[in-house]
Amino acid sequence: MLGGMLVATGDDLTKEAETHGDRSPADAYGGNRKVEQPLTPDEAKVPYLIPDGIAPGPFSADWKSFTSEKLKHEPDWWREAKIGVWFHWGPQSMGRNGDWYARFLYQQPPEGRKGRANNRWMYDQHLKQFGHPSDFGYMDVLNAWKAPKFDPAKLMKLYAESGARYILVQGAHHDNFDLWNSKFQPWNSVNVGPKRDIVGELFTEARRYKFRTGMAFHADYSLWWFQPAFGADKSGPRAGVPYDAATRTNENGKGQWWDGLDPKDLYGIDLQAEALPDQNIRDGFFTPVRDIFVHPETRAFARDYTLKWFHRVKQFVDDYDPDMLYTDGTEPFTGSGTAKGVISDATVKVVAHMYNKRAAKNGGTVDCMAVIKGGPRITGIAAPHENGYTGPIKRDPWVWENTVGEWFFEDNTLYDSRSMIFQMIEAISRDGNFNLNIGLTPEGELEPGGVRMWQDFGEFTRRNAAAIYGSSAWKIIGEEAAVGKMDAGKDVIAQVRSLLADGEREIVVSVQNLGGDPAPGVPKSLTVKYRINGRIATITRAENETLVIAGGGSLEILDARFGPGTAASIPRAFPSGPIVKEHADAVMATTDVRFTQGRDGAVYAFILAVPKAGETLKIRALGLDAGLLGKPVQGVTLLGADDLIRWKQERDALVIDCPGSADLPFGVVFRIE
Repeated sequence: MLGGMLVATGDDLTKEAETHGDRSPADAYGGNRKVEQPLTPDEAKVPYLIPDGIAPGPFSADWKSFTSEKLKHEPDWWREAKIGVWFHWGPQSMGRNGDWYARFLYQQPPEGRKGRANNRWMYDQHLKQFGHPSDFGYMDVLNAWKAPKFDPAKLMKLYAESGARYILVQGAHHDNFDLWNSKFQPWNSVNVGPKRDIVGELFTEARRYKFRTGMAFHADYSLWWFQPAFGADKSGPRAGVPYDAATRTNENGKGQWWDGLDPKDLYGIDLQAEALPDQNIRDGFFTPVRDIFVHPETRAFARDYTLKWFHRVKQFVDDYDPDMLYTDGTEPFTGSGTAKGVISDATVKVVAHMYNKRAAKNGGTVDCMAVIKGGPRITGIAAPHENGYTGPIKRDPWVWENTVGEWFFEDNTLYDSRSMIFQMIEAISRDGNFNLNIGLTPEGELEPGGVRMWQDFGEFTRRNAAAIYGSSAWKIIGEEAAVGKMDAGKDVIAQVRSLLADGEREIVVSVQNLGGDPAPGVPKSLTVKYRINGRIATITRAENETLVIAGGGSLEILDARFGPGTAASIPRAFPSGPIVKEHADAVMATTDVRFTQGRDGAVYAFILAVPKAGETLKIRALGLDAGLLGKPVQGVTLLGADDLIRWKQERDALVIDCPGSADLPFGVVFRIE
């Protein structure tokens, strides 16, 4: 096995290994040669193994080599930092209409998509702004993008003051355009457009503020993503006139602005041979082609592209030494989902290279992180949750990643500071990190509303730093939700009785403790019905929360159910998803409470609204009967204020009388000791 993939030997590898001889890679998939027969589906599954070597060290091109003996569950800096800038910017901002512009400018309505704020078709906007895509395609947009107001020093000063501790920079999106001095992709920001090393300049400034740095590489999509660019209008005066990807070549670029650049290195090749039956590969959100290519020309292109992808990322690791590497969609080159073309070890091999180099640099310690969407959930690899996550606590490293409006800049974006702050709180109360993108204009600057959001966020994080940085999720997310029906879920009475034997009163809700996973991949919770001192009660806790039965005396477990059918003790969440008007309008109250545990051991209670002077708060989870604190409360303070807080811990709740100084922006945080 190779990272969960079958490794071929003998005749199978001979069939897979097609020799290019003295032809260029382009000739191998585009020139004249003997026609070969398509591979069978089983033959197509033979992995393409990257021939290049990697830095020596404890990690190999096999995810099984990533073990807890070799690296920590997460780097120390990851938990300490908690908050990152998701710098999702690039030439697609030129459309001023949102994400995936480089693809949808080639889809004539009603195909394609509209932006969130403007409700205008990307094709129509491109036609109005630049002209017809047969004459002025995406490669021309790249040439027109100059970003005259891009000022990394100014931006990094703002980000540092905002409370962020690391930055994830878009190195290449699905548009296949590298935003650094790439040696293996001539279509890059040093050669075309701004003529600047966008990522390199940001990394230099970020390191002045002791930021950790990361690069996001989404270009595995690029193998199939530009198929609409090989199409043509279906109607209108230019119907049937091919778009630029179908007509531009290295040869006809002589004397043009792209002289010396091959459009094929940007757009790829036409994949019509791999189209699914009765599907148009120019239409739709995702290109309907085979997951694993079977035709000789397209398969050779996919192999060459995979090797080029590996070379690009490996060069970036070698030259820029990132602390974090991010991939989008399905784990690249696994032969399913967005990872189309061929099955390959390219991803695990380049991650192993990065980890080996960092281990050598640090005398054995690996303090870098790969964040792989759809990748393996193993030691030292984090999971991104695009648009957020509002399920149970997750103790494995993960990050809530989100954007204000569109992922690429759109005119009329709505900016709302409270939404940014509350989504961050939802993330850290579940043990996650929080990355936010506020898109730059194509000129390279933030709009005033975006600047204000980062400034407001900075005021909140400075005031409440002890509750955020280095924190962990507490025993529960927040105040308890309604208890579900006892007739749902797996019967775990025996396991619960065993765990609560000999006077024990706490259970960490997990599949390991409760005898297996009744619903893999689905959020679950444990509901227990019990009798103690003659009183019958029911309590529910979600996965990775701590269920506590408070009180002395004889305990009898009457029923216990574990599964998705029992209602989790998950409080109603502030809305996830890209920040739009729905979020700005969302109503939260002083009864909406979230918890973290600081590095100092104290419990912090976030109140998701601003209390009125003299308002009395009752936090039920911190009452004596809940038993979650383990001992009586010793003190309560309000972060950011000097007033003495009047409080009392009663059996059913911790009661706090709010002073006038609690009139702080957005919400308040209490420290409980």
